[in-house]
Amino acid sequence: MKVRNFGKWLLLCLSAVIARVSFLSEKPGVLMYHSFDTAGWRFGEDPEVFKKQLQHLLKTKTIVPFSDIVEYAQGNKTINENSVAITVDDGYEDTYHVLFPLAKQYSVPFTIFLTSDLRPRDFFGNIARPTIGQLSEMAASGLVSIQTHGHTHEKFPVIANSQNLIKEEVEECESVIKTITGGDKPQYAAYPAGVYDQTAIDMLKKRGYLAACSTHSGFVEVGDDLFRLNRIEVGRRIPFSLFKLRLTPALTVYNKLIRVFK
Repeated sequence: MKVRNFGKWLLLCLSAVIARVSFLSEKPGVLMYHSFDTAGWRFGEDPEVFKKQLQHLLKTKTIVPFSDIVEYAQGNKTINENSVAITVDDGYEDTYHVLFPLAKQYSVPFTIFLTSDLRPRDFFGNIARPTIGQLSEMAASGLVSIQTHGHTHEKFPVIANSQNLIKEEVEECESVIKTITGGDKPQYAAYPAGVYDQTAIDMLKKRGYLAACSTHSGFVEVGDDLFRLNRIEVGRRIPFSLFKLRLTPALTVYNKLIRVFK
């Protein structure tokens, strides 16, 4: 374990002790993945490690659609406090080859926040992107929800200040998604690079979106701002021991300690 990860692990262990003696309860969460690749991309996850993570989730959590988390935050739906939703940003072909077969095997729902320009790029680690056919097959399964992440991954605050960019980035992404889903308009979004401001939120609300995900670390609670929903990042920089701890109330304590120490 690298020194930086060891420090995080120690602080999370301390946080776990504090959470236990404080009798903190579990809260629903949204996991944020990117790719499931063997190329070593820092935002990706090794397929074999992911399979281990999924087995842990199946044993310890209730995996629900992202829409259930949104309705829970609205106060409109009761779900198990140990619930998690799986989301995948950008959209890569390995989602079709790695996650989708497992999702079918175990009836696991997940959401892809799709960057609809499907060309591989340096920004995406030059990892293969899915085809429209693969995305359509996943959407037709009833397990996979395809939602908005922009057309080229341009930051939403930049887009929101230009009608031309709204058309090129958001409307184009919505158009591609409707082609994939057979006409269903996306209802949710994830901010590219996690960047947003009030103009970006207003843009999404005006277009009829119901919620949007940030990259802020943490769980989801009733009454949370639906356009600033927390997520829990997962990737190869996070060892399995940290992955497990970050799914517990230790993460809540950890985030508070980090703010104190800054």
